[in-house]
Amino acid sequence: EGPILFTTFVASLPPVFQHLYDRIPGTHPGEVEFVNVDKLASTVCSDAGVRLRVDLQASDAAMASAWKQASSVAALVKAGVTRMYAQEEIIAVIKGRGLKSAGEYLEVERTGRRMPLSRPLRVAMWDLYEGYQAQLAVRRVVDFSDRISKALEISASLPPRYRAAVIDEAQDISLIGLQFVRAMVNGSAGVDRPDGLVIVGDGAQRIYPGGYTL
Repeated sequence: EGPILFTTFVASLPPVFQHLYDRIPGTHPGEVEFVNVDKLASTVCSDAGVRLRVDLQASDAAMASAWKQASSVAALVKAGVTRMYAQEEIIAVIKGRGLKSAGEYLEVERTGRRMPLSRPLRVAMWDLYEGYQAQLAVRRVVDFSDRISKALEISASLPPRYRAAVIDEAQDISLIGLQFVRAMVNGSAGVDRPDGLVIVGDGAQRIYPGGYTL
C-alpha cells in the first residue's frame, strides 16, 4: 500500500532517525520515508507542477511594509502588540489554523498566545494579514505556511501517498501541517484509517508559539 512516513518539524531530525532506522536488522530501503513537513510540502507542490518560491528575507520585508502601511497598526501598537508578535499571530493562528475569513478568526480560540485580543484588535490583525499577503504577492513569494496550505489542498485531491504516518514532536507543527500529513495518508477519500496516524507530542515542550492544542 506504499511506504510509511516519519515526519517532524525540525529539518535536522529526519536524517538522524533515518540513520538509526537503517541500523535495525530486517529493515529494507523504501519502506519508511524520513522527511520534515516543510520539505515534504515542497515536494508535493513540485510534483504537482506548482512552483512556489519561499524566501524568508522577502517575507520579512513584506511584513515590514505591511506594518508600515496598514491603517490598523496604530490600534495594535496602542494595545502593546509588536510587529514580531503580529507576525507570529498571522503564522500560528490565521495561517496555522487555516482560517479563510475574518469571521472565522473572530471566533477561534487562540490557545497559548499569551496576549488576549479583543474583537476590534482581531479586526485590525486581519487587516494587517491581508496587507501582508498583498506584499507577498508583490514580491512573488510565499511563506512556509502558504506552501503547506497549498500542499494540503493538492494532497486532499489525490490518492494516498503513504499507508501510515508517524508525526514526531507534533506540538511544534501547525494545525494545517497535521492536516496536511493526514491528507497524505487519507487521500481524496478523506477516510481515517484506524492505524493511519501516530501523533507523538508534548504541549509542555512547545518551542514555537501556539494557536491550538493537540
